[in-house]
Amino acid sequence: MAMRTTLMKGYRKAAFPHHHSDLVHTTIITFSKLILTSRTSFLQDPASSQHILSSIKLPNNPTAKMNTYTITIQNNSGVFKNYALFTGQPVVTGQVQPKIWSNVFCTAPCPAGNTATFTVYKQFFALMGTSSGSPQSGVTVTVSGTKNVTLGKLADDGSLTSGSSVNYITNDVGTPDAPMLVPSFAQDYLASGGQPNSFEIQTTGPFTPPDANQGNWLIGVGGSINGASGPAAMFAPVPNQSYQVKPINVFWVSTGQYVPGALVDYTMITKSALKLDFSTPSAKPTVTVNNTPEGKLVPLK
Repeated sequence: MAMRTTLMKGYRKAAFPHHHSDLVHTTIITFSKLILTSRTSFLQDPASSQHILSSIKLPNNPTAKMNTYTITIQNNSGVFKNYALFTGQPVVTGQVQPKIWSNVFCTAPCPAGNTATFTVYKQFFALMGTSSGSPQSGVTVTVSGTKNVTLGKLADDGSLTSGSSVNYITNDVGTPDAPMLVPSFAQDYLASGGQPNSFEIQTTGPFTPPDANQGNWLIGVGGSINGASGPAAMFAPVPNQSYQVKPINVFWVSTGQYVPGALVDYTMITKSALKLDFSTPSAKPTVTVNNTPEGKLVPLK
């Protein structure tokens, strides 16, 4: 019996179509009297300097400033701090094996007495890739494909404008005696099937759960850090699923040493990080957080 090999395609740059009216995420790190725009990759291992970078240009959209969330952190702790930003875990319908992983969405070094500002645009995209080992906290991720998506939207009359649907496929590039599966996103979008506030990923295969586990395959949702794409949450795909992925406008801020793009157990984030919820109707699009001399992260009223 021939053994089947799983493989990922090499990294592909992905550009958002210019005709899209939606915006991409960006993060800008601002220091007092100095503006430092982060153009680092979403995956950068300090030990190996390994990095994967997707150069995605921000659309020239006049409404960009109105479609952002801004989180400013004042470092009054008296010591140098490294801040990390995480997104809230999306709601995913469909079979997930075994769990949804969060990613370190962005990091920001900040000297004492300075400020770090995360400016996040309201845009999402589907992504796929692999982890450097079996998925667990701290394992880094390589993203090999992205697809710009829109979310489903309900009109006041109850009619639905469906969100984007993307197709996750595999191709056998091996031989009859040594099959080799390579996953990718199909170039063409499927007929729109995203439910309200969601987009859809269909996994048409053909592949099996062991194929995905062996190859450390992951799919999920991502954003953009000043035009460089980065993952927000990922999970292992199961074949023949129609995943509805619903991002939520909740963020978590923490301090510590984190590798951008690395996998993190969401339950561990929520135990110690500060939650910032922009999903409620009364929520303001900007918030300022005080990192106190006692080391606490406290939102300012």
